[in-house]
Amino acid sequence: MFSYAGFWKRFAAGSIDEIVIYIPLSVMLYFLELDLAQDGLSYDDMEIVEIIVNIFIWWLYNAVMDSSPTQGTLGKMALGIKITDLNGERISFGRATGNHFAQYLSIFTYGIGYLMIAWTKRKQALHDKISGCIVIEKNNQTI
Repeated sequence: MFSYAGFWKRFAAGSIDEIVIYIPLSVMLYFLELDLAQDGLSYDDMEIVEIIVNIFIWWLYNAVMDSSPTQGTLGKMALGIKITDLNGERISFGRATGNHFAQYLSIFTYGIGYLMIAWTKRKQALHDKISGCIVIEKNNQTI
C-alpha cells in the first residue's frame, strides 16, 4: 500500500512547474517570434509555431523528468512526491509521454479529469488511469 499524493499537493507541484518553465519559455518564444517576424512570417503562422513549441517543450519536460531516476518534475521533487506505475516502479519514457498527452483529456473535461484525484481510491486523475500511473509520497511510501 502506498501513501498517495493528494489533489492540493499535486496542484502545488504543477504550479511550481508552471513558474519554472514559464519564464525561460516566454523568453525563448519572444526571441523566436522576433526572428520569425523578420523573416516575414504572418501573425497566424507565428501563433501556430508558438503552440507547437509550447506543446513540444512541455511534453519533453514532463516525459524526461517523470521517467528519470528522480521520477518527477521539479515541482514534484520540491514537494516530495513522485510518479510511478501501479506497482511503484519507475515509468518509461513512453508511459510518461502517454501520461503527458492524456492530460489534455483531463483538461478537455473542464478539469473534471483532474478533480478525480479527490474521489478515486488511489488519488488518480483521468490521465493517470489512462496511462496506468500513480503519484505517491517519495519518502513515506507505505501506509
